Amino acid sequence: MGGLIKCSNLPEMLYHHVIPFRARQKHMLCLGRRCVLTTNTGESLHTTDKRRALTGTCFMDEVTLAVYKGYRLLITYEIYEYIVTRYPIRVKAACSQTIYLRF
Repeated sequence: MGGLIKCSNLPEMLYHHVIPFRARQKHMLCLGRRCVLTTNTGESLHTTDKRRALTGTCFMDEVTLAVYKGYRLLITYEIYEYIVTRYPIRVKAACSQTIYLRF
């Protein structure tokens, strides 16, 4: 199964972050939304978890790994799930479509 999920998550203090946050046409790996939007490089401005939460659309595999690493899902807005069908290399050349999406 594959899919997309739009959710609000709370990042953990990790050395390698899992889910990127898009701000000012760039993907950034950060600990909080407010510091990125205000370009803060000093002390953290996060007084509540709601201000620190990152909201966006990610692949389900990324969210699963993030939860495994310690992220917390606060709110789930939408989930799009689809079945991925893959073919062997011999059949792949004959097929024009190799991935079918069924919603």
